[in-house]
Amino acid sequence: MSQVDNQQTAKSNSPRIHKRFHSGHAPLIGKKKSSSSVFLPKIFRSFSSEEKTQEKKQKLRSKSEPNKLKSTDILKNEPLQICKIPTCDYMLDLTNLDDGPELRKKILYLAHTLLDWRDIVDESQIHLESVSGALTNRVFFVTASPNHRHFSAMQKKPRKVVLRVYGIGVDQLFERKKELEFLQMLSTLKIGPSLLGIFQNGRFEQYLDSSTLTRDDLRNIETSSHIAQRMATLHNIVNIFSPPKDTVPQVWVNIDKWYPLAVKVVSGPEFKNDPIRSKRLELFDMERLYVEIQALKEKLNSLNSPLVFAHNDTQYGNILRLNDGSSELVVVDFEYAGYNFRGFDIANHFCEWLYNYHSPDPHIPHTDWYPSKEEQLNFLSSYVETEKILSVGASSLFDDRNLEVRRQECEAFALASHVMWGLWGLVQAAHSQIKFDYFEFGMLRLEQFRLNK
Repeated sequence: MSQVDNQQTAKSNSPRIHKRFHSGHAPLIGKKKSSSSVFLPKIFRSFSSEEKTQEKKQKLRSKSEPNKLKSTDILKNEPLQICKIPTCDYMLDLTNLDDGPELRKKILYLAHTLLDWRDIVDESQIHLESVSGALTNRVFFVTASPNHRHFSAMQKKPRKVVLRVYGIGVDQLFERKKELEFLQMLSTLKIGPSLLGIFQNGRFEQYLDSSTLTRDDLRNIETSSHIAQRMATLHNIVNIFSPPKDTVPQVWVNIDKWYPLAVKVVSGPEFKNDPIRSKRLELFDMERLYVEIQALKEKLNSLNSPLVFAHNDTQYGNILRLNDGSSELVVVDFEYAGYNFRGFDIANHFCEWLYNYHSPDPHIPHTDWYPSKEEQLNFLSSYVETEKILSVGASSLFDDRNLEVRRQECEAFALASHVMWGLWGLVQAAHSQIKFDYFEFGMLRLEQFRLNK
């Protein structure tokens, strides 16, 4: 739900065009010409015969060959050294600042400290664009224009980065230290925008010239297949960086952490003194939810869905299409990433089909928008084909019956998605300063869980 996703600048007439520079939220690809990038060309749907499948796979291998980073490439070479990212303890307080000279002056200090923009000597050389649609953080596109005579033409070319300032109260939702470690890991693998610099309550990320996907893009059969490939590539990181022993799946980490926080929030005076909210919470019964969560854990753990490196928030606003002519997709914003069940990450993506975050009521789910069985199988077919190519333990003969088993696995994990984001919404309702009906969003997700379980 971290929606820089819907990165739309305040001045833009189009809700989908935006640009990014380098971010520790690295895209699920790299640059196509980089020999160390993780790159997988698009596959359009399942194939009609074994011969066509083999032909397609051969083309895929030959096209991506030197571009694809494989686990075997990592293992046979020297151990990977995690990228070291410039860091400082500076705190950027936005409480009483507009987007004027004072804010630009503070950002210039950070740029000097972390980005070495020494040729930018005055805040008037800094231009800010505030990105709307973010549900967790405050985000800006920062453009700097050197203008001194003694710099070369190349040095005078404007440069652009993404500045992310963490929202108030969001650190209780996830471990910031772990997120930054993941971003450094992704930068090392050249997956996604690079992480450029870290300060106490924010960071600089690579800017990518791209367009955010829209709600309608998710329903496009080719785009959906492409998203599945990106997800399978991300999941394959588990074969490069294995999770620590006894790792608890991220969905249970989040639910166990957010449940008591949500209970505390809804027990506070803001909700107790609101007769409508108070009655709704009383009818829902948060204590009953705790018992239901324990039963859900037992049910989903028994499915033996494999642990992968999961994004956990692949809503359309967190997927970019590069504007370099390649139409490649980049997955960004890894705040909620972690080792998690494969079934959860796919199911959570399916649940995101229900939302239009640019509508007048972005918190309202449209249950009739959930992907049809055919659309789910299209996604899973592309995921499995990619999984085979990456040698992530898929069977060489993956029939339709097995594909249906995968689909049922995802259907079960949709319940966990409703619980996790439902609790997230209740916690955010007490802290976030972003205009979004978090309480209603959270309650609708929790009520959907109870309806479907």
